This record gives sequence, C-alpha cells and structure tokens, in this order.
Amino acid sequence: MKQFRTNMKIAAGAVFVLLLAGGCGAEEPFSVETIQRAEEEQVLEAYAPLVENEKKKKDYSEEKVDSKTNSWKEAVGGTQGNPAGETQTEADGKSDYAGVTDIKLTKVTYGENIKYVLGDSDYLISEPNRENGNSKNAVKQTAKKWNVLKAANPQIPIYTYFINRATDMDWYAQDKIKVFSYADYFEKQLGEDTEIRTGQFVIKDVKHYMETGYKTDFHVNNRGSYEVYTDIYQMLEADMELTPLFVPEAENDYDNLLFTRLKGGAILDFTEEQLDVFRTYQFDLGEYDSYVGGKKAKIGLEEEYANGKIVRDVDFDHQFSYYGGQAEVVEFDFYQPDKPNLLLISDSQGRPSRKLLASHFNRTVFLDDFQYRSMDIQQLIEEEQIGSIIFMGQESMFEWYGK
Repeated sequence: MKQFRTNMKIAAGAVFVLLLAGGCGAEEPFSVETIQRAEEEQVLEAYAPLVENEKKKKDYSEEKVDSKTNSWKEAVGGTQGNPAGETQTEADGKSDYAGVTDIKLTKVTYGENIKYVLGDSDYLISEPNRENGNSKNAVKQTAKKWNVLKAANPQIPIYTYFINRATDMDWYAQDKIKVFSYADYFEKQLGEDTEIRTGQFVIKDVKHYMETGYKTDFHVNNRGSYEVYTDIYQMLEADMELTPLFVPEAENDYDNLLFTRLKGGAILDFTEEQLDVFRTYQFDLGEYDSYVGGKKAKIGLEEEYANGKIVRDVDFDHQFSYYGGQAEVVEFDFYQPDKPNLLLISDSQGRPSRKLLASHFNRTVFLDDFQYRSMDIQQLIEEEQIGSIIFMGQESMFEWYGK
C-alpha cells in the first residue's frame, strides 16, 4: 500500500500491545512473543495454539444453582437456562420474553465479575448506559470527525452502523433506570443535513436479544452477526449494485462447544446450562486472498474448527480465533475490479461479518478500533482509492476523545 504502509507500521509499533486487544476492550489471550514468532513466519495474524484433545474440560454433573434476591440486591451464582441462541419456554417455568421490553435486573457476582441478570434467565449484562456528559461529548466529537471526512470526500458514500446491546436498551423502568441512547444521539449530532447514511442494530424485545447474543459474552452471536450483515447489505443496496446476499449453508455448534467470556470463567461455578455455546454459520465465499500488513495470510480458522482442531477450554476466546484477530492492517481481495474498494472500520463486533461485507467489493481494507484512532484515514482513502466506507461497532466505537 505504498507510503501508507510505511506510515502504518510506524503507528502500529506505537500501539502494538494495544492492538492485541482487538476491540471491545477485551483482553486477548496472545502475547507479544506469539506475534513476533508469527512475524518470523510471515504470518502476521495471531492465534492461540490449537489442540485436538480437550483440556480443562469441566465436570458439569453437579448442579450449583443459587437463588436470586430482589432487584439490584447482590446474589452469587445464577439459574439454569438453555444454550445460547435459544430462549426459555413456559415448559421450563420461565417466560420466553417474546414482546417483553420491561424487565427486572438482579445484581450478581461471579469471582471478580459484577454483572446483572435479565429477569429469570441466564443472560448477563453490564450496567445499562445512562446519560453521561463525557460520553456525550466523545460521541459528538465522533460525529464531527465523520462530517469533516464526508465533506472532504463528497463522492464517497459513507455508512455508519451502531450495534446496540442490552445495555443500550431502555428496558429497566422497574428498576428506575433511564437508559440513554447514544445511537440516537450520534445520529442527531451528525445533523439533519448530513449526507452520511446511518443505521442501527434494532433489538425488538428481550427474546430477540437472547436469540442474537450470548449469555456471558456481549458480542452479537452468529445469528446477530448475520442480521448485522443483512442490515448493512440493505443500506448499501439502496445506493449501488451488489452481488447477491449470502445465505447460510449450515449452522455448526462443534459438538456443543461451551464457553464463557467472564474473567476467570474456567474456575467459576457454572452449570453447563449457564455457559454459552459457540455456533457459526457456514458460507461459501468463493475465491479470495487475504493479507495482514501487506503479506498474504489466512484470516480466521474456519477450516481448523471444521476439522475438530479446537481449544475446548471454557474461557477460550473463540470469536477471536475463529473469525481472526488483528496484528496489522487486514485486507481482502475478491478480484472484482468493476466494484469499488471498501474501507471497513469496526471493533470486534464486526469481525464475524467483515468477510461477508468484503465479498461484495473489489478490495477491502479493514481497520480495528485502535488503528482507526491512530492512523491518517484521509491518506488511506486517497492511496487505496477507496470508493465506499463503512463505520460500525458498539457504543465505545462511537466515542472519540482525540482532537
């Protein structure tokens, strides 16, 4: 990528350790030494070692279920539920939460983790987002930044997509919690005359949240990621001709691959029902090449998972491993010169859909949240002949504290 790559490497060196986090503020299980070994092999994408045999597999035969107390009173443990992506039924003695948009929260503690339980389910969330002056100012700065970028590139369509989670939903009146919508605030700050197209991941009710998200991990799951992809596809389709929308060929759960993203999850007293199940959709994207730091590299471990080469530790980060992390700038080339080049900027919420979106363009440059904040975006646009831009992620992605 010419001079841009040289500048990128300088910037990457300054934030190298931060880049290992890969988005959403989550700590990734890979060391600098791991990255350095990968660089020596000219494979800059970082992955944990894969094993075929299970290790640290927990015995879930003994149920350890603690009762919940009243709303906002601390409890320890949780109740049983169904695998991630499935909701409770009345036969379980619980609501399936269809149509529910007002739900009580119960504060719970798992080791060092303080979370809140949605109703009588096993779904945990962080504290809901309230109105905050610093956050509002940071979101306002993001809107200003993107309006300036649009003014400098009037010929390039720019799309923003805000991925709402349960913390963004105004569902907690029973606990007298007023949630502030930073997605709506961002759109308002862009101004009525903005030429930037905006979209949001709209969560219809609590059941829809449970179907499209995990219990202990606040990313959208494979079903939620596919909805994100189809939403953005429809935004793009209104402005340009696209190749056909991909439809999943299959859904895989890798022999009930259980995990939790709570810190120290392997030693927490979870029942099997309280854990998440890692599922993925299978797609045939055809032929393409991918690059990390300008060098050809495989992005994601889809083939390894399909062949059973999987780390089955319950606290392993499968999203990072399966969909691919980020050591340097990632690129995809689908060899469609009649299509524009795409700049896709996202936190880890966008990893599962980045290849799908890239497949509808010629070349795609993908930046994570740290690179977005440290690089000259205008220079990249010019040098990579970018023809479309997608900016997506959760609330923290829409906060800009720089100049």
